[in-house]
Amino acid sequence: MRALVLFISLSVSLVIMEGACRLFFGHPNPLPIDPHEERSFTSRPSSRGVFPVRMSETNYDYVPYQISSIGLRDREYSVKGPSEVRIALLGDSMTMGWGLASKDTMARQLEKMIYTSKSPEHVRVINAGHFGYGPVQELSFLGVCRTQIIG
Repeated sequence: MRALVLFISLSVSLVIMEGACRLFFGHPNPLPIDPHEERSFTSRPSSRGVFPVRMSETNYDYVPYQISSIGLRDREYSVKGPSEVRIALLGDSMTMGWGLASKDTMARQLEKMIYTSKSPEHVRVINAGHFGYGPVQELSFLGVCRTQIIG
């Protein structure tokens, strides 16, 4: 009987400690995802939140992100103009810029480089990177980009 009481009290204590640790030290799912028939999963359209970036053993920095209405970690795009050139960067979390501010992603940096190299200002670089995607998912996602934003 004593062993049962000890086991129950220990179990309850561990559950309470686990809850307290998650409350004080844990963080929410950094990127809400939805199931997808072709790509297994996709970023939830029009979502926003923060990336928890581990800075040290006990310290996190939280970097805000925003997902567009079609699932890009990028701004919203209107219909492509006749003289506008759009470049889509496909890739995984490196391309997406996991843990980076939006202005620091490859897409924004490349766009800035293009503008400073005296190219026409109607060039847009689209961040079509997605964490966890491989070539098959990226090819499927390229189809979305082509029909909805690249033109």
